[in-house]
Amino acid sequence: MNKLAYRIVVIWLFGIMMMTAISKAQEVGTIYPSTQVEIVGYRIVMSERYGCWSELEIINDERYTGVRRELIIDKITKYELYGRSGGESPMMEIKNNNGGISYYHIVKLPSDLSW
Repeated sequence: MNKLAYRIVVIWLFGIMMMTAISKAQEVGTIYPSTQVEIVGYRIVMSERYGCWSELEIINDERYTGVRRELIIDKITKYELYGRSGGESPMMEIKNNNGGISYYHIVKLPSDLSW
């Protein structure tokens, strides 16, 4: 087989593999939704009120109020306690009052102080 025929066969095989991979990815989907995802940054800091205890600090926490804030705190707590080994994902979705769904991805940020 000459070099040109070999290259054509390789290109066709590569194309078929790519098309198969794309179709499989569309069937399976991903853990991330196709809509916008909001990143929720948090850190665990040393408590100034309770001595040697630590506290959860959510970045821009004034954006999250009521039930939404409670759900985010609950998700962060479960993620910190159980993590990936317990099957917890950093992704969460919250159903809005208007029937839509908001997606959040929690991200742990480093603390400024070391204990």
